[in-house]
Amino acid sequence: IYAELGTTYLDSGDLPQAAQAYEKAMRLLENPPEASARELANRDLHVKTQYAQLLRKAGKYAESETVARTALTAALARFGSEHYSTLRPMRYLADALLDQGKKTEAESLYRTVLKKVEASWGPESLEAADSLNDLGWFLRRFGGDYHEALHFLARAEAILEARLGGHHP
Repeated sequence: IYAELGTTYLDSGDLPQAAQAYEKAMRLLENPPEASARELANRDLHVKTQYAQLLRKAGKYAESETVARTALTAALARFGSEHYSTLRPMRYLADALLDQGKKTEAESLYRTVLKKVEASWGPESLEAADSLNDLGWFLRRFGGDYHEALHFLARAEAILEARLGGHHP
């Protein structure tokens, strides 16, 4: 419950309350009540991933990177490199790296996320459109490659129009 409470506080912009909830969830996961190992691993991954986002929103970029790396390492160990559960921590790590000016590493992760999303959900999925948008935004803003940015953004637009109709924002 503390993880969900933290996420709700985070979404509402109450970063101090979100931090308290996530920190309590992480403490409880250190000495958990009886539960399956799988359930605990999934909870731990969720809490760490969301806590990384909280740190990022609070401007604690280096700490966010550390927590995101920990979450990604846990996801890779738990699920393997091709599993979709590695994608969110990988994307959050890319965001944390970008916030610190580590553009090359961030771009590499955004491209990896796109490749894995297309392999997991398909190249025409809404998840692919979201990743195409992220990479297109990055390239437009930081990569200086407007042609490639437009290519990715046009692909995202085509997916959204095909899946959601032309009237969706």
